[in-house]
Amino acid sequence: SAPAPGGSVAPAVAGRITLSDNSRIVFEPGDEDVAVYFILELVNNNTNPVNPDPPFVFDMPKGAQGTTLLDGSSPIARTKGAHVSLAGPVPPGKTIIQLVAEMPTTSGTLDVTQTFPAQMDRLSVFVKKVGDTKLSSPAIERQQEFPNDGQIVIGAMGGTIAPGKPIELHLVDLPHHSPAPRYTALAIAGVVVLAGVWAATR
Repeated sequence: SAPAPGGSVAPAVAGRITLSDNSRIVFEPGDEDVAVYFILELVNNNTNPVNPDPPFVFDMPKGAQGTTLLDGSSPIARTKGAHVSLAGPVPPGKTIIQLVAEMPTTSGTLDVTQTFPAQMDRLSVFVKKVGDTKLSSPAIERQQEFPNDGQIVIGAMGGTIAPGKPIELHLVDLPHHSPAPRYTALAIAGVVVLAGVWAATR
């Protein structure tokens, strides 16, 4: 869109944003905890910056510790403890927010319930499989396992998730003490390629 007269930035308007189907939730089991990544791609189809209605604020899952914004996240993203918010309007196009937190596990199971304040166009969940780790959720329509960078990844897809609708995810048979190396955030990029191929063949 053309800049406003005088070269100033177009004024922000109230509007709707969505989480594109590039958004995903990734779990990486470790020795005493599970790292949960939220890779969120916010889409503003307006030609002006948008102040999301409802506001784009949410909390990480109950029990999450050490919430951290990863490199590559938009400068408007903010975290305070487990609370995630935006410091300004969402610009036109795509805005990336990448978060990680640790979820302690003591029983070999992990139950996560998460809500987002914007529609998620498609639920995508990936889990690094260690041992007999399994994923289940009433929101998942199909899942399968992929080889990825020498590891096995459980890939799961669901349909559109309405704003504020809880996403319930259940991990079972998690390792208590696993010698398997942890992923790096960069390894998640390989999963994205697989997800794209999978989505294209649906």
